[in-house]
Amino acid sequence: MSPSFIFALSWPFQDAFVIINCLGFPAYNTILLIVSGITVTYAHYSAAVGRHSEVLDALYITVFLGILFLISQVNEYFEISYNINDSVYACSFFMLTGLHGLHVLVGVFFLYVCLERFCFQEYHTTHYLGFICAIWYWHFVDAV
Repeated sequence: MSPSFIFALSWPFQDAFVIINCLGFPAYNTILLIVSGITVTYAHYSAAVGRHSEVLDALYITVFLGILFLISQVNEYFEISYNINDSVYACSFFMLTGLHGLHVLVGVFFLYVCLERFCFQEYHTTHYLGFICAIWYWHFVDAV
């Protein structure tokens, strides 16, 4: 439970871990979420002006980008050289990124439900509050 003095109190422990390149998985995942934020905003705009086919296209792309993010995050977990039991740094990494991934999974589910409701024409230009709530949640996930 106490840190070892072998690592000379450095954070993160450079000798024990291979540090993740910020231009690899993290940059790719960030780009995926930013683009998905743009596409879900376009879907919202299209829903407000009544362009049903554009809403469907933008939501398909958003859900696809969310799924790509989750796949990339799982691949990142297999690529790194440590696991959750190695140290406080590793535990913090897995807990923070895992919690974020869980929120992305929930957001993808919300947006998929909205996509299905748009497919069955349960939403229209004056009635899509559930979709707006899903968009707010998605932007919250993007911001975090």
